[in-house]
Amino acid sequence: MATEDNIEEINESYQKALDTIFQSYAVVGTKEEKMAQLDAKGVDVSTLIQLILEEEKQKEDLLKPLGLPKNKMIDGKLENTYNWLIANTGFIPYVAGDSMDIIDQLPTVKSLKTLQQELQDAGYLKQGTYSKGIGGMTTLEAVDRLLRDSNAAGETWESMIVDVLTNPQYDISDLPTEPELDYNELGNTVVASAQREIGRDLTSNEYDILLGVLSGFKQEEFDDTIKQLTTPGYTTKKGLSVDERGFETPMVVEGQVSKLPVTSNKIRNAESRFSEYIQQKFKPEMDLNQRREQTKNVANIIKSSVAGLRSIGG
Repeated sequence: MATEDNIEEINESYQKALDTIFQSYAVVGTKEEKMAQLDAKGVDVSTLIQLILEEEKQKEDLLKPLGLPKNKMIDGKLENTYNWLIANTGFIPYVAGDSMDIIDQLPTVKSLKTLQQELQDAGYLKQGTYSKGIGGMTTLEAVDRLLRDSNAAGETWESMIVDVLTNPQYDISDLPTEPELDYNELGNTVVASAQREIGRDLTSNEYDILLGVLSGFKQEEFDDTIKQLTTPGYTTKKGLSVDERGFETPMVVEGQVSKLPVTSNKIRNAESRFSEYIQQKFKPEMDLNQRREQTKNVANIIKSSVAGLRSIGG
């Protein structure tokens, strides 16, 4: 909905554009006389005004940082945010169109795929919404979101994505400190696993010991999950710096990251570990039961054979 301020701004922009046309064609006189002279020259004033206003709009967009207001109040004075940041912080904020420049400046398709993967891992790009190696609209929008965060932080997009990738995705203070264990449910798991693996009921002492083992596995599963949530998937890339004497010292390669192996954060399932534990713990008993069963089967075979021979011999 148009306001009085908007109408005044539109009228002022229109008048400035019209004055620019008058000056360009060197017409003189009253406004009506100038318009008549332009008409006599075959000048399409409406089209020219539209072109001038569009050009001014593009210039204004270049002075509006992504994710930040076009103007901000500084010490009681309204300042253009873009110009103020450059003059007072040295940081050149990102504006509309910079995402396309970033994509275009990538040297290879492989480097674009790497950036897309990093954008996905950082949460800016959703898996399945983009074509790998193609800088489509979804990828450009993801870079725009990264540039907005970069402007808010006052740092380059390269530094921003490194910060996101190499820092935990979750604040550990928002996560539980220990698992909520339902001991009735754990007890049922112990009994069922024992029946399945060794084929008998547990003694009271065995039950207590195995319940503690399963609880411990549950705690370790919980700890591994928290570690995965709070451990970044990337680390800053390391390199070697060689001084004038030829000595090598480790150094961080600025603006570059290396993806950590997925196996480093593998979560071990408590129930499967517990089944393996029972199999190992009761292996001697299970082996003995198996040998007894085999012996019993052999004995039955022998008995059957003997009985068969007797029947033949009459």
